[in-house]
Amino acid sequence: MKKKISSFLTIQEGCDKFCSFCVVPYTRGPEYSRSIESIMMEVKKLIKRGTREIILLGQNVNAWTSKGNKKFSLTLGNLIDEISKCDEILSIRYTTSHPLDMDLKLIETHQKNKKLMPYLHLPIQSGSNNILSKMNRKHTVEDYLKIIEKVKEYRPDIAISSDFIVGFPGETDQDHRKTLELINEVKFASSYSFKYSPRPGTPSADFEKQVDEKIKNSRLQELQGKLKKHQLVFNQKSVNSKMNILILYKNKKNQYIGKSPYNQTVIIDEKLESNQIFLNRCKKVVGQIIDVRITNSFQNSLEGEFSIESLGY
Repeated sequence: MKKKISSFLTIQEGCDKFCSFCVVPYTRGPEYSRSIESIMMEVKKLIKRGTREIILLGQNVNAWTSKGNKKFSLTLGNLIDEISKCDEILSIRYTTSHPLDMDLKLIETHQKNKKLMPYLHLPIQSGSNNILSKMNRKHTVEDYLKIIEKVKEYRPDIAISSDFIVGFPGETDQDHRKTLELINEVKFASSYSFKYSPRPGTPSADFEKQVDEKIKNSRLQELQGKLKKHQLVFNQKSVNSKMNILILYKNKKNQYIGKSPYNQTVIIDEKLESNQIFLNRCKKVVGQIIDVRITNSFQNSLEGEFSIESLGY
């Protein structure tokens, strides 16, 4: 079996939230959490196959829970702490989270656990309370912003990403403007955005005031322009900094591809003289966390050089 440095591990399935646009509660059923014992067994199997980064997955991954030996409930923060005890695991991430399940233990884990990367994907879907109510999201924009504020209080450098649905039934120009205002306030490091598409069997498929396709296209283009602007600014801030980069693989172009703590793709060209000097001294870099100086930034990636200084030059 091919060695894989970064591996996904499903820990939770299903959903109890019943957002009006989503089919998951009907197709995947209620929320179900795997036992911590079965998860740790899989972690150990992945380690034997060369895994150094674990990405925990779930429809609402931060809804994961399990009973401990003393009958108290463990939550995602506890699970991350347990996985981090494995010396071979260098990096831990998780996705996708729901705002209603961001408990204090998980937020504290972002501060205290050095293997948990400073990156949080926390979908909001809309910046309008009117639309959030129609979506049955069960939280407001104000609730969401309080969570972001709390997370940044514990981990100031954390990168936040989100999901947005554009053109939900009944969305007005004012609702759309409120979403743009939220994007400008949070300044997401990256995000996914989509046009609303009715899913058969979901409540919103039967809602009145479906938004015209041309309006959806226009709003999506404007929203994505805002998101790309903030993502580019976020990436530009990394230039001339040193980062601990987990090197995932070497591609056919003789480039090493890694991932920053903030979930940015980092490209390191083997042909650069400084990188050749580094590689002559440090033969094994794939699967290692290496000091990299970021030299350039793009919309979706960074470029960097291995730090010769880290070898004692």
